[in-house]
Amino acid sequence: MIRTPVWQDVSDAGGVGGAGLDFDDFARSRQAHLRRTAHLLCGDWHLAEDLTQTALAKLYAVWRRVRQLESPDGR
Repeated sequence: MIRTPVWQDVSDAGGVGGAGLDFDDFARSRQAHLRRTAHLLCGDWHLAEDLTQTALAKLYAVWRRVRQLESPDGR
């Protein structure tokens, strides 16, 4: 399976309009929590930042489906 990197085609994931703004709000509000959790898992702040960014990039690719859930972060 070939995956297109998120930065190459953001129009399918919401771009500037639609899901893009919702995702920005979600990512800003959850980023610190995700980074702390990643640090607990790996014990390295730099790797935790990389893991957080990777997770958010993958989430952005499917944000149209996720934002329809009652609780996108599973709380």
